[in-house]
Amino acid sequence: ETDDDFDGDGTPNYLDEDSDDDGLDDELEGDGDFDGDGDANYLDIDADDDGLEDEFEGDADTDGDGAIDSYDLDSDGDGFTDDVEGDGDVDGDGLPNYIDLDVDGDGVPDDVEGDGDTDNDGTPNWLDADDTDGPDVDADGDGLTNGEEGDLGTNPNDPDSDADGLWDGEEIDLGTNPLEADSDADGLTDLEELDETGTDPLDDDTDGDGLLDGEEDQLGTDPLLADSDEDGLTDAEEVDAGTDPWDDDTDGDGLLDGPDGLDDEDGDGLIDALDDDHTDGPVMDPDDDGLTNEQEAAAGTDPLDPDSDGDGLTDGAEVNTHGTDPLAPDSDGDGYDDAEEVAEGWDPLDEFSPDEPGCGETSSSIASGQVGLVGLLLLALVAVVRRFE
Repeated sequence: ETDDDFDGDGTPNYLDEDSDDDGLDDELEGDGDFDGDGDANYLDIDADDDGLEDEFEGDADTDGDGAIDSYDLDSDGDGFTDDVEGDGDVDGDGLPNYIDLDVDGDGVPDDVEGDGDTDNDGTPNWLDADDTDGPDVDADGDGLTNGEEGDLGTNPNDPDSDADGLWDGEEIDLGTNPLEADSDADGLTDLEELDETGTDPLDDDTDGDGLLDGEEDQLGTDPLLADSDEDGLTDAEEVDAGTDPWDDDTDGDGLLDGPDGLDDEDGDGLIDALDDDHTDGPVMDPDDDGLTNEQEAAAGTDPLDPDSDGDGLTDGAEVNTHGTDPLAPDSDGDGYDDAEEVAEGWDPLDEFSPDEPGCGETSSSIASGQVGLVGLLLLALVAVVRRFE
C-alpha cells in the first residue's frame, strides 16, 4: 500500500484498514484484481464489477457458496448475475433483486422460470409476476390465446365469457357467439340447444314452423317438428288460430284440424277446426228446406224441420215461392192445406179460391146441394102421381 489516501479520509492507505471505504477490510479484500479492471480489490469499490458497490453488497454470503456477495457475480445463485438482477425490489418484499430468489414474487423461483417470455408480453418470466397475461398464452384454458380473446372481446381470464355453459374456444369452433349466451336469441341458451333440445343454436326457428325454439320449449311443442301433432297445421298456425298444437282434432268432430280448416263455414264465429257442428251457423241450411238458420230464426220456423207446419210444403217454398205462412198449414183458412191448393192450382192465399165449381162452395156443400135438389124432384113427382089417382 502507498501513502496515498484513496478514500480521502485523512489516513494514508497503508495505515487505513479500509482504503476504499467500502466497508470491507483491506485484509479481507486483498490486493488481487477480481474483476480485472486494473484496480486492486482493496482499492476497487465494486470489486466484482457487477454494478453494485461492495459497500452495498457487503460481506454476506447469500447463496452459501463460500464467496461473499461483493465478490460473487450471482449472489443468490439463481442463475441470473447480480448486474442483471440489480439492486431494485420488483416484488416489494424488502429484498433487493440480486439476493431475491423470486424477484417477481409469483411463487416460482427465478431459476425455474428462467429468462424466457412464455406469454410473449415482452417481460422475461423471472421478472413477470403473471406469465399468463401475454398474447400467446391461454390464461383461462378455454382454447383461445389471450391475444385471440382480446380481438374477440372475450375475457381472457374467464373460460366462459357469456356464462352459457360453453367455453369460449368451443363457441368459436361451433360458430356461436362467445359473448352471447343465446346466439340466435330464440330463448334458449346455446348449451340448452346443443345438449337438451337438439335444436340449432344458430337458427332461432329450427323446424321453420314460425315459432321460436324457445317458444316451443315453453309451449311443449316439438321444436324439431313443424307440425307437432301431424294434423296438417303448423304449430304456429295452431297457436295463432287457438287450436291445440298437441291435439290433432281439437274440436273432437272426427276431422283433423288441418282438413277441418281455419275458415268459418257456417258463419257462427268459430273456425271449423274449433267448431264441432258446421251446420249451426246463421248461413247454413241443415234441414235443406231453402232457408238458412238465420232466415228460419226470423221466420220462427224449425231449422231442423224442412216443413215446420207439416202442410206438405217446405218452409223455403212457403217463404220464397208461395208467400204462404210456414207456420200455418192452411194460410188462407179456407179448409184446404196450402200444399193441396198449390197442387190443384188454387191460390193458397185466397179463402175464396177455388171459385169452381161455384163461388167458394166446398165440394161437400155442392154434393149436399145436389142431393137436396134430387129429393125435391122426387117429392114433386110423388105429388103428381097422387093427384091423378
